[in-house]
Amino acid sequence: LTLNQFGFNMLLADDCGMALAVVLALFGPAVAGFSYLAAFFFKDHAKASNAILTFCLVGASVLSTVLFILAFINYNPTYKYPAACDIPTEGYPEGNCRFPAARKADRILGPLFRL
Repeated sequence: LTLNQFGFNMLLADDCGMALAVVLALFGPAVAGFSYLAAFFFKDHAKASNAILTFCLVGASVLSTVLFILAFINYNPTYKYPAACDIPTEGYPEGNCRFPAARKADRILGPLFRL
């Protein structure tokens, strides 16, 4: 409902809306299960809670930085598709990536870490 009010209707349409609902529905049990299992490594529940929170925050910031760098390596504003160097164009049927391995890593890791 809030997404609709702020103009993000594209997130609610068709398959994207269903994927969003599934991700949100599965996020709670996934975090609860992770927290439950991680709590066995600690004797104090406060330390376990702080460690899990720290792990999630540091992990998210580090992985977001890595994704930004991977995307920035092949970014070129002069291309027809600046952030998608692997799209075939007339002059480059295989794409025009400076570092194809970085683009491949970005395409694999991007969807995982942007959740």
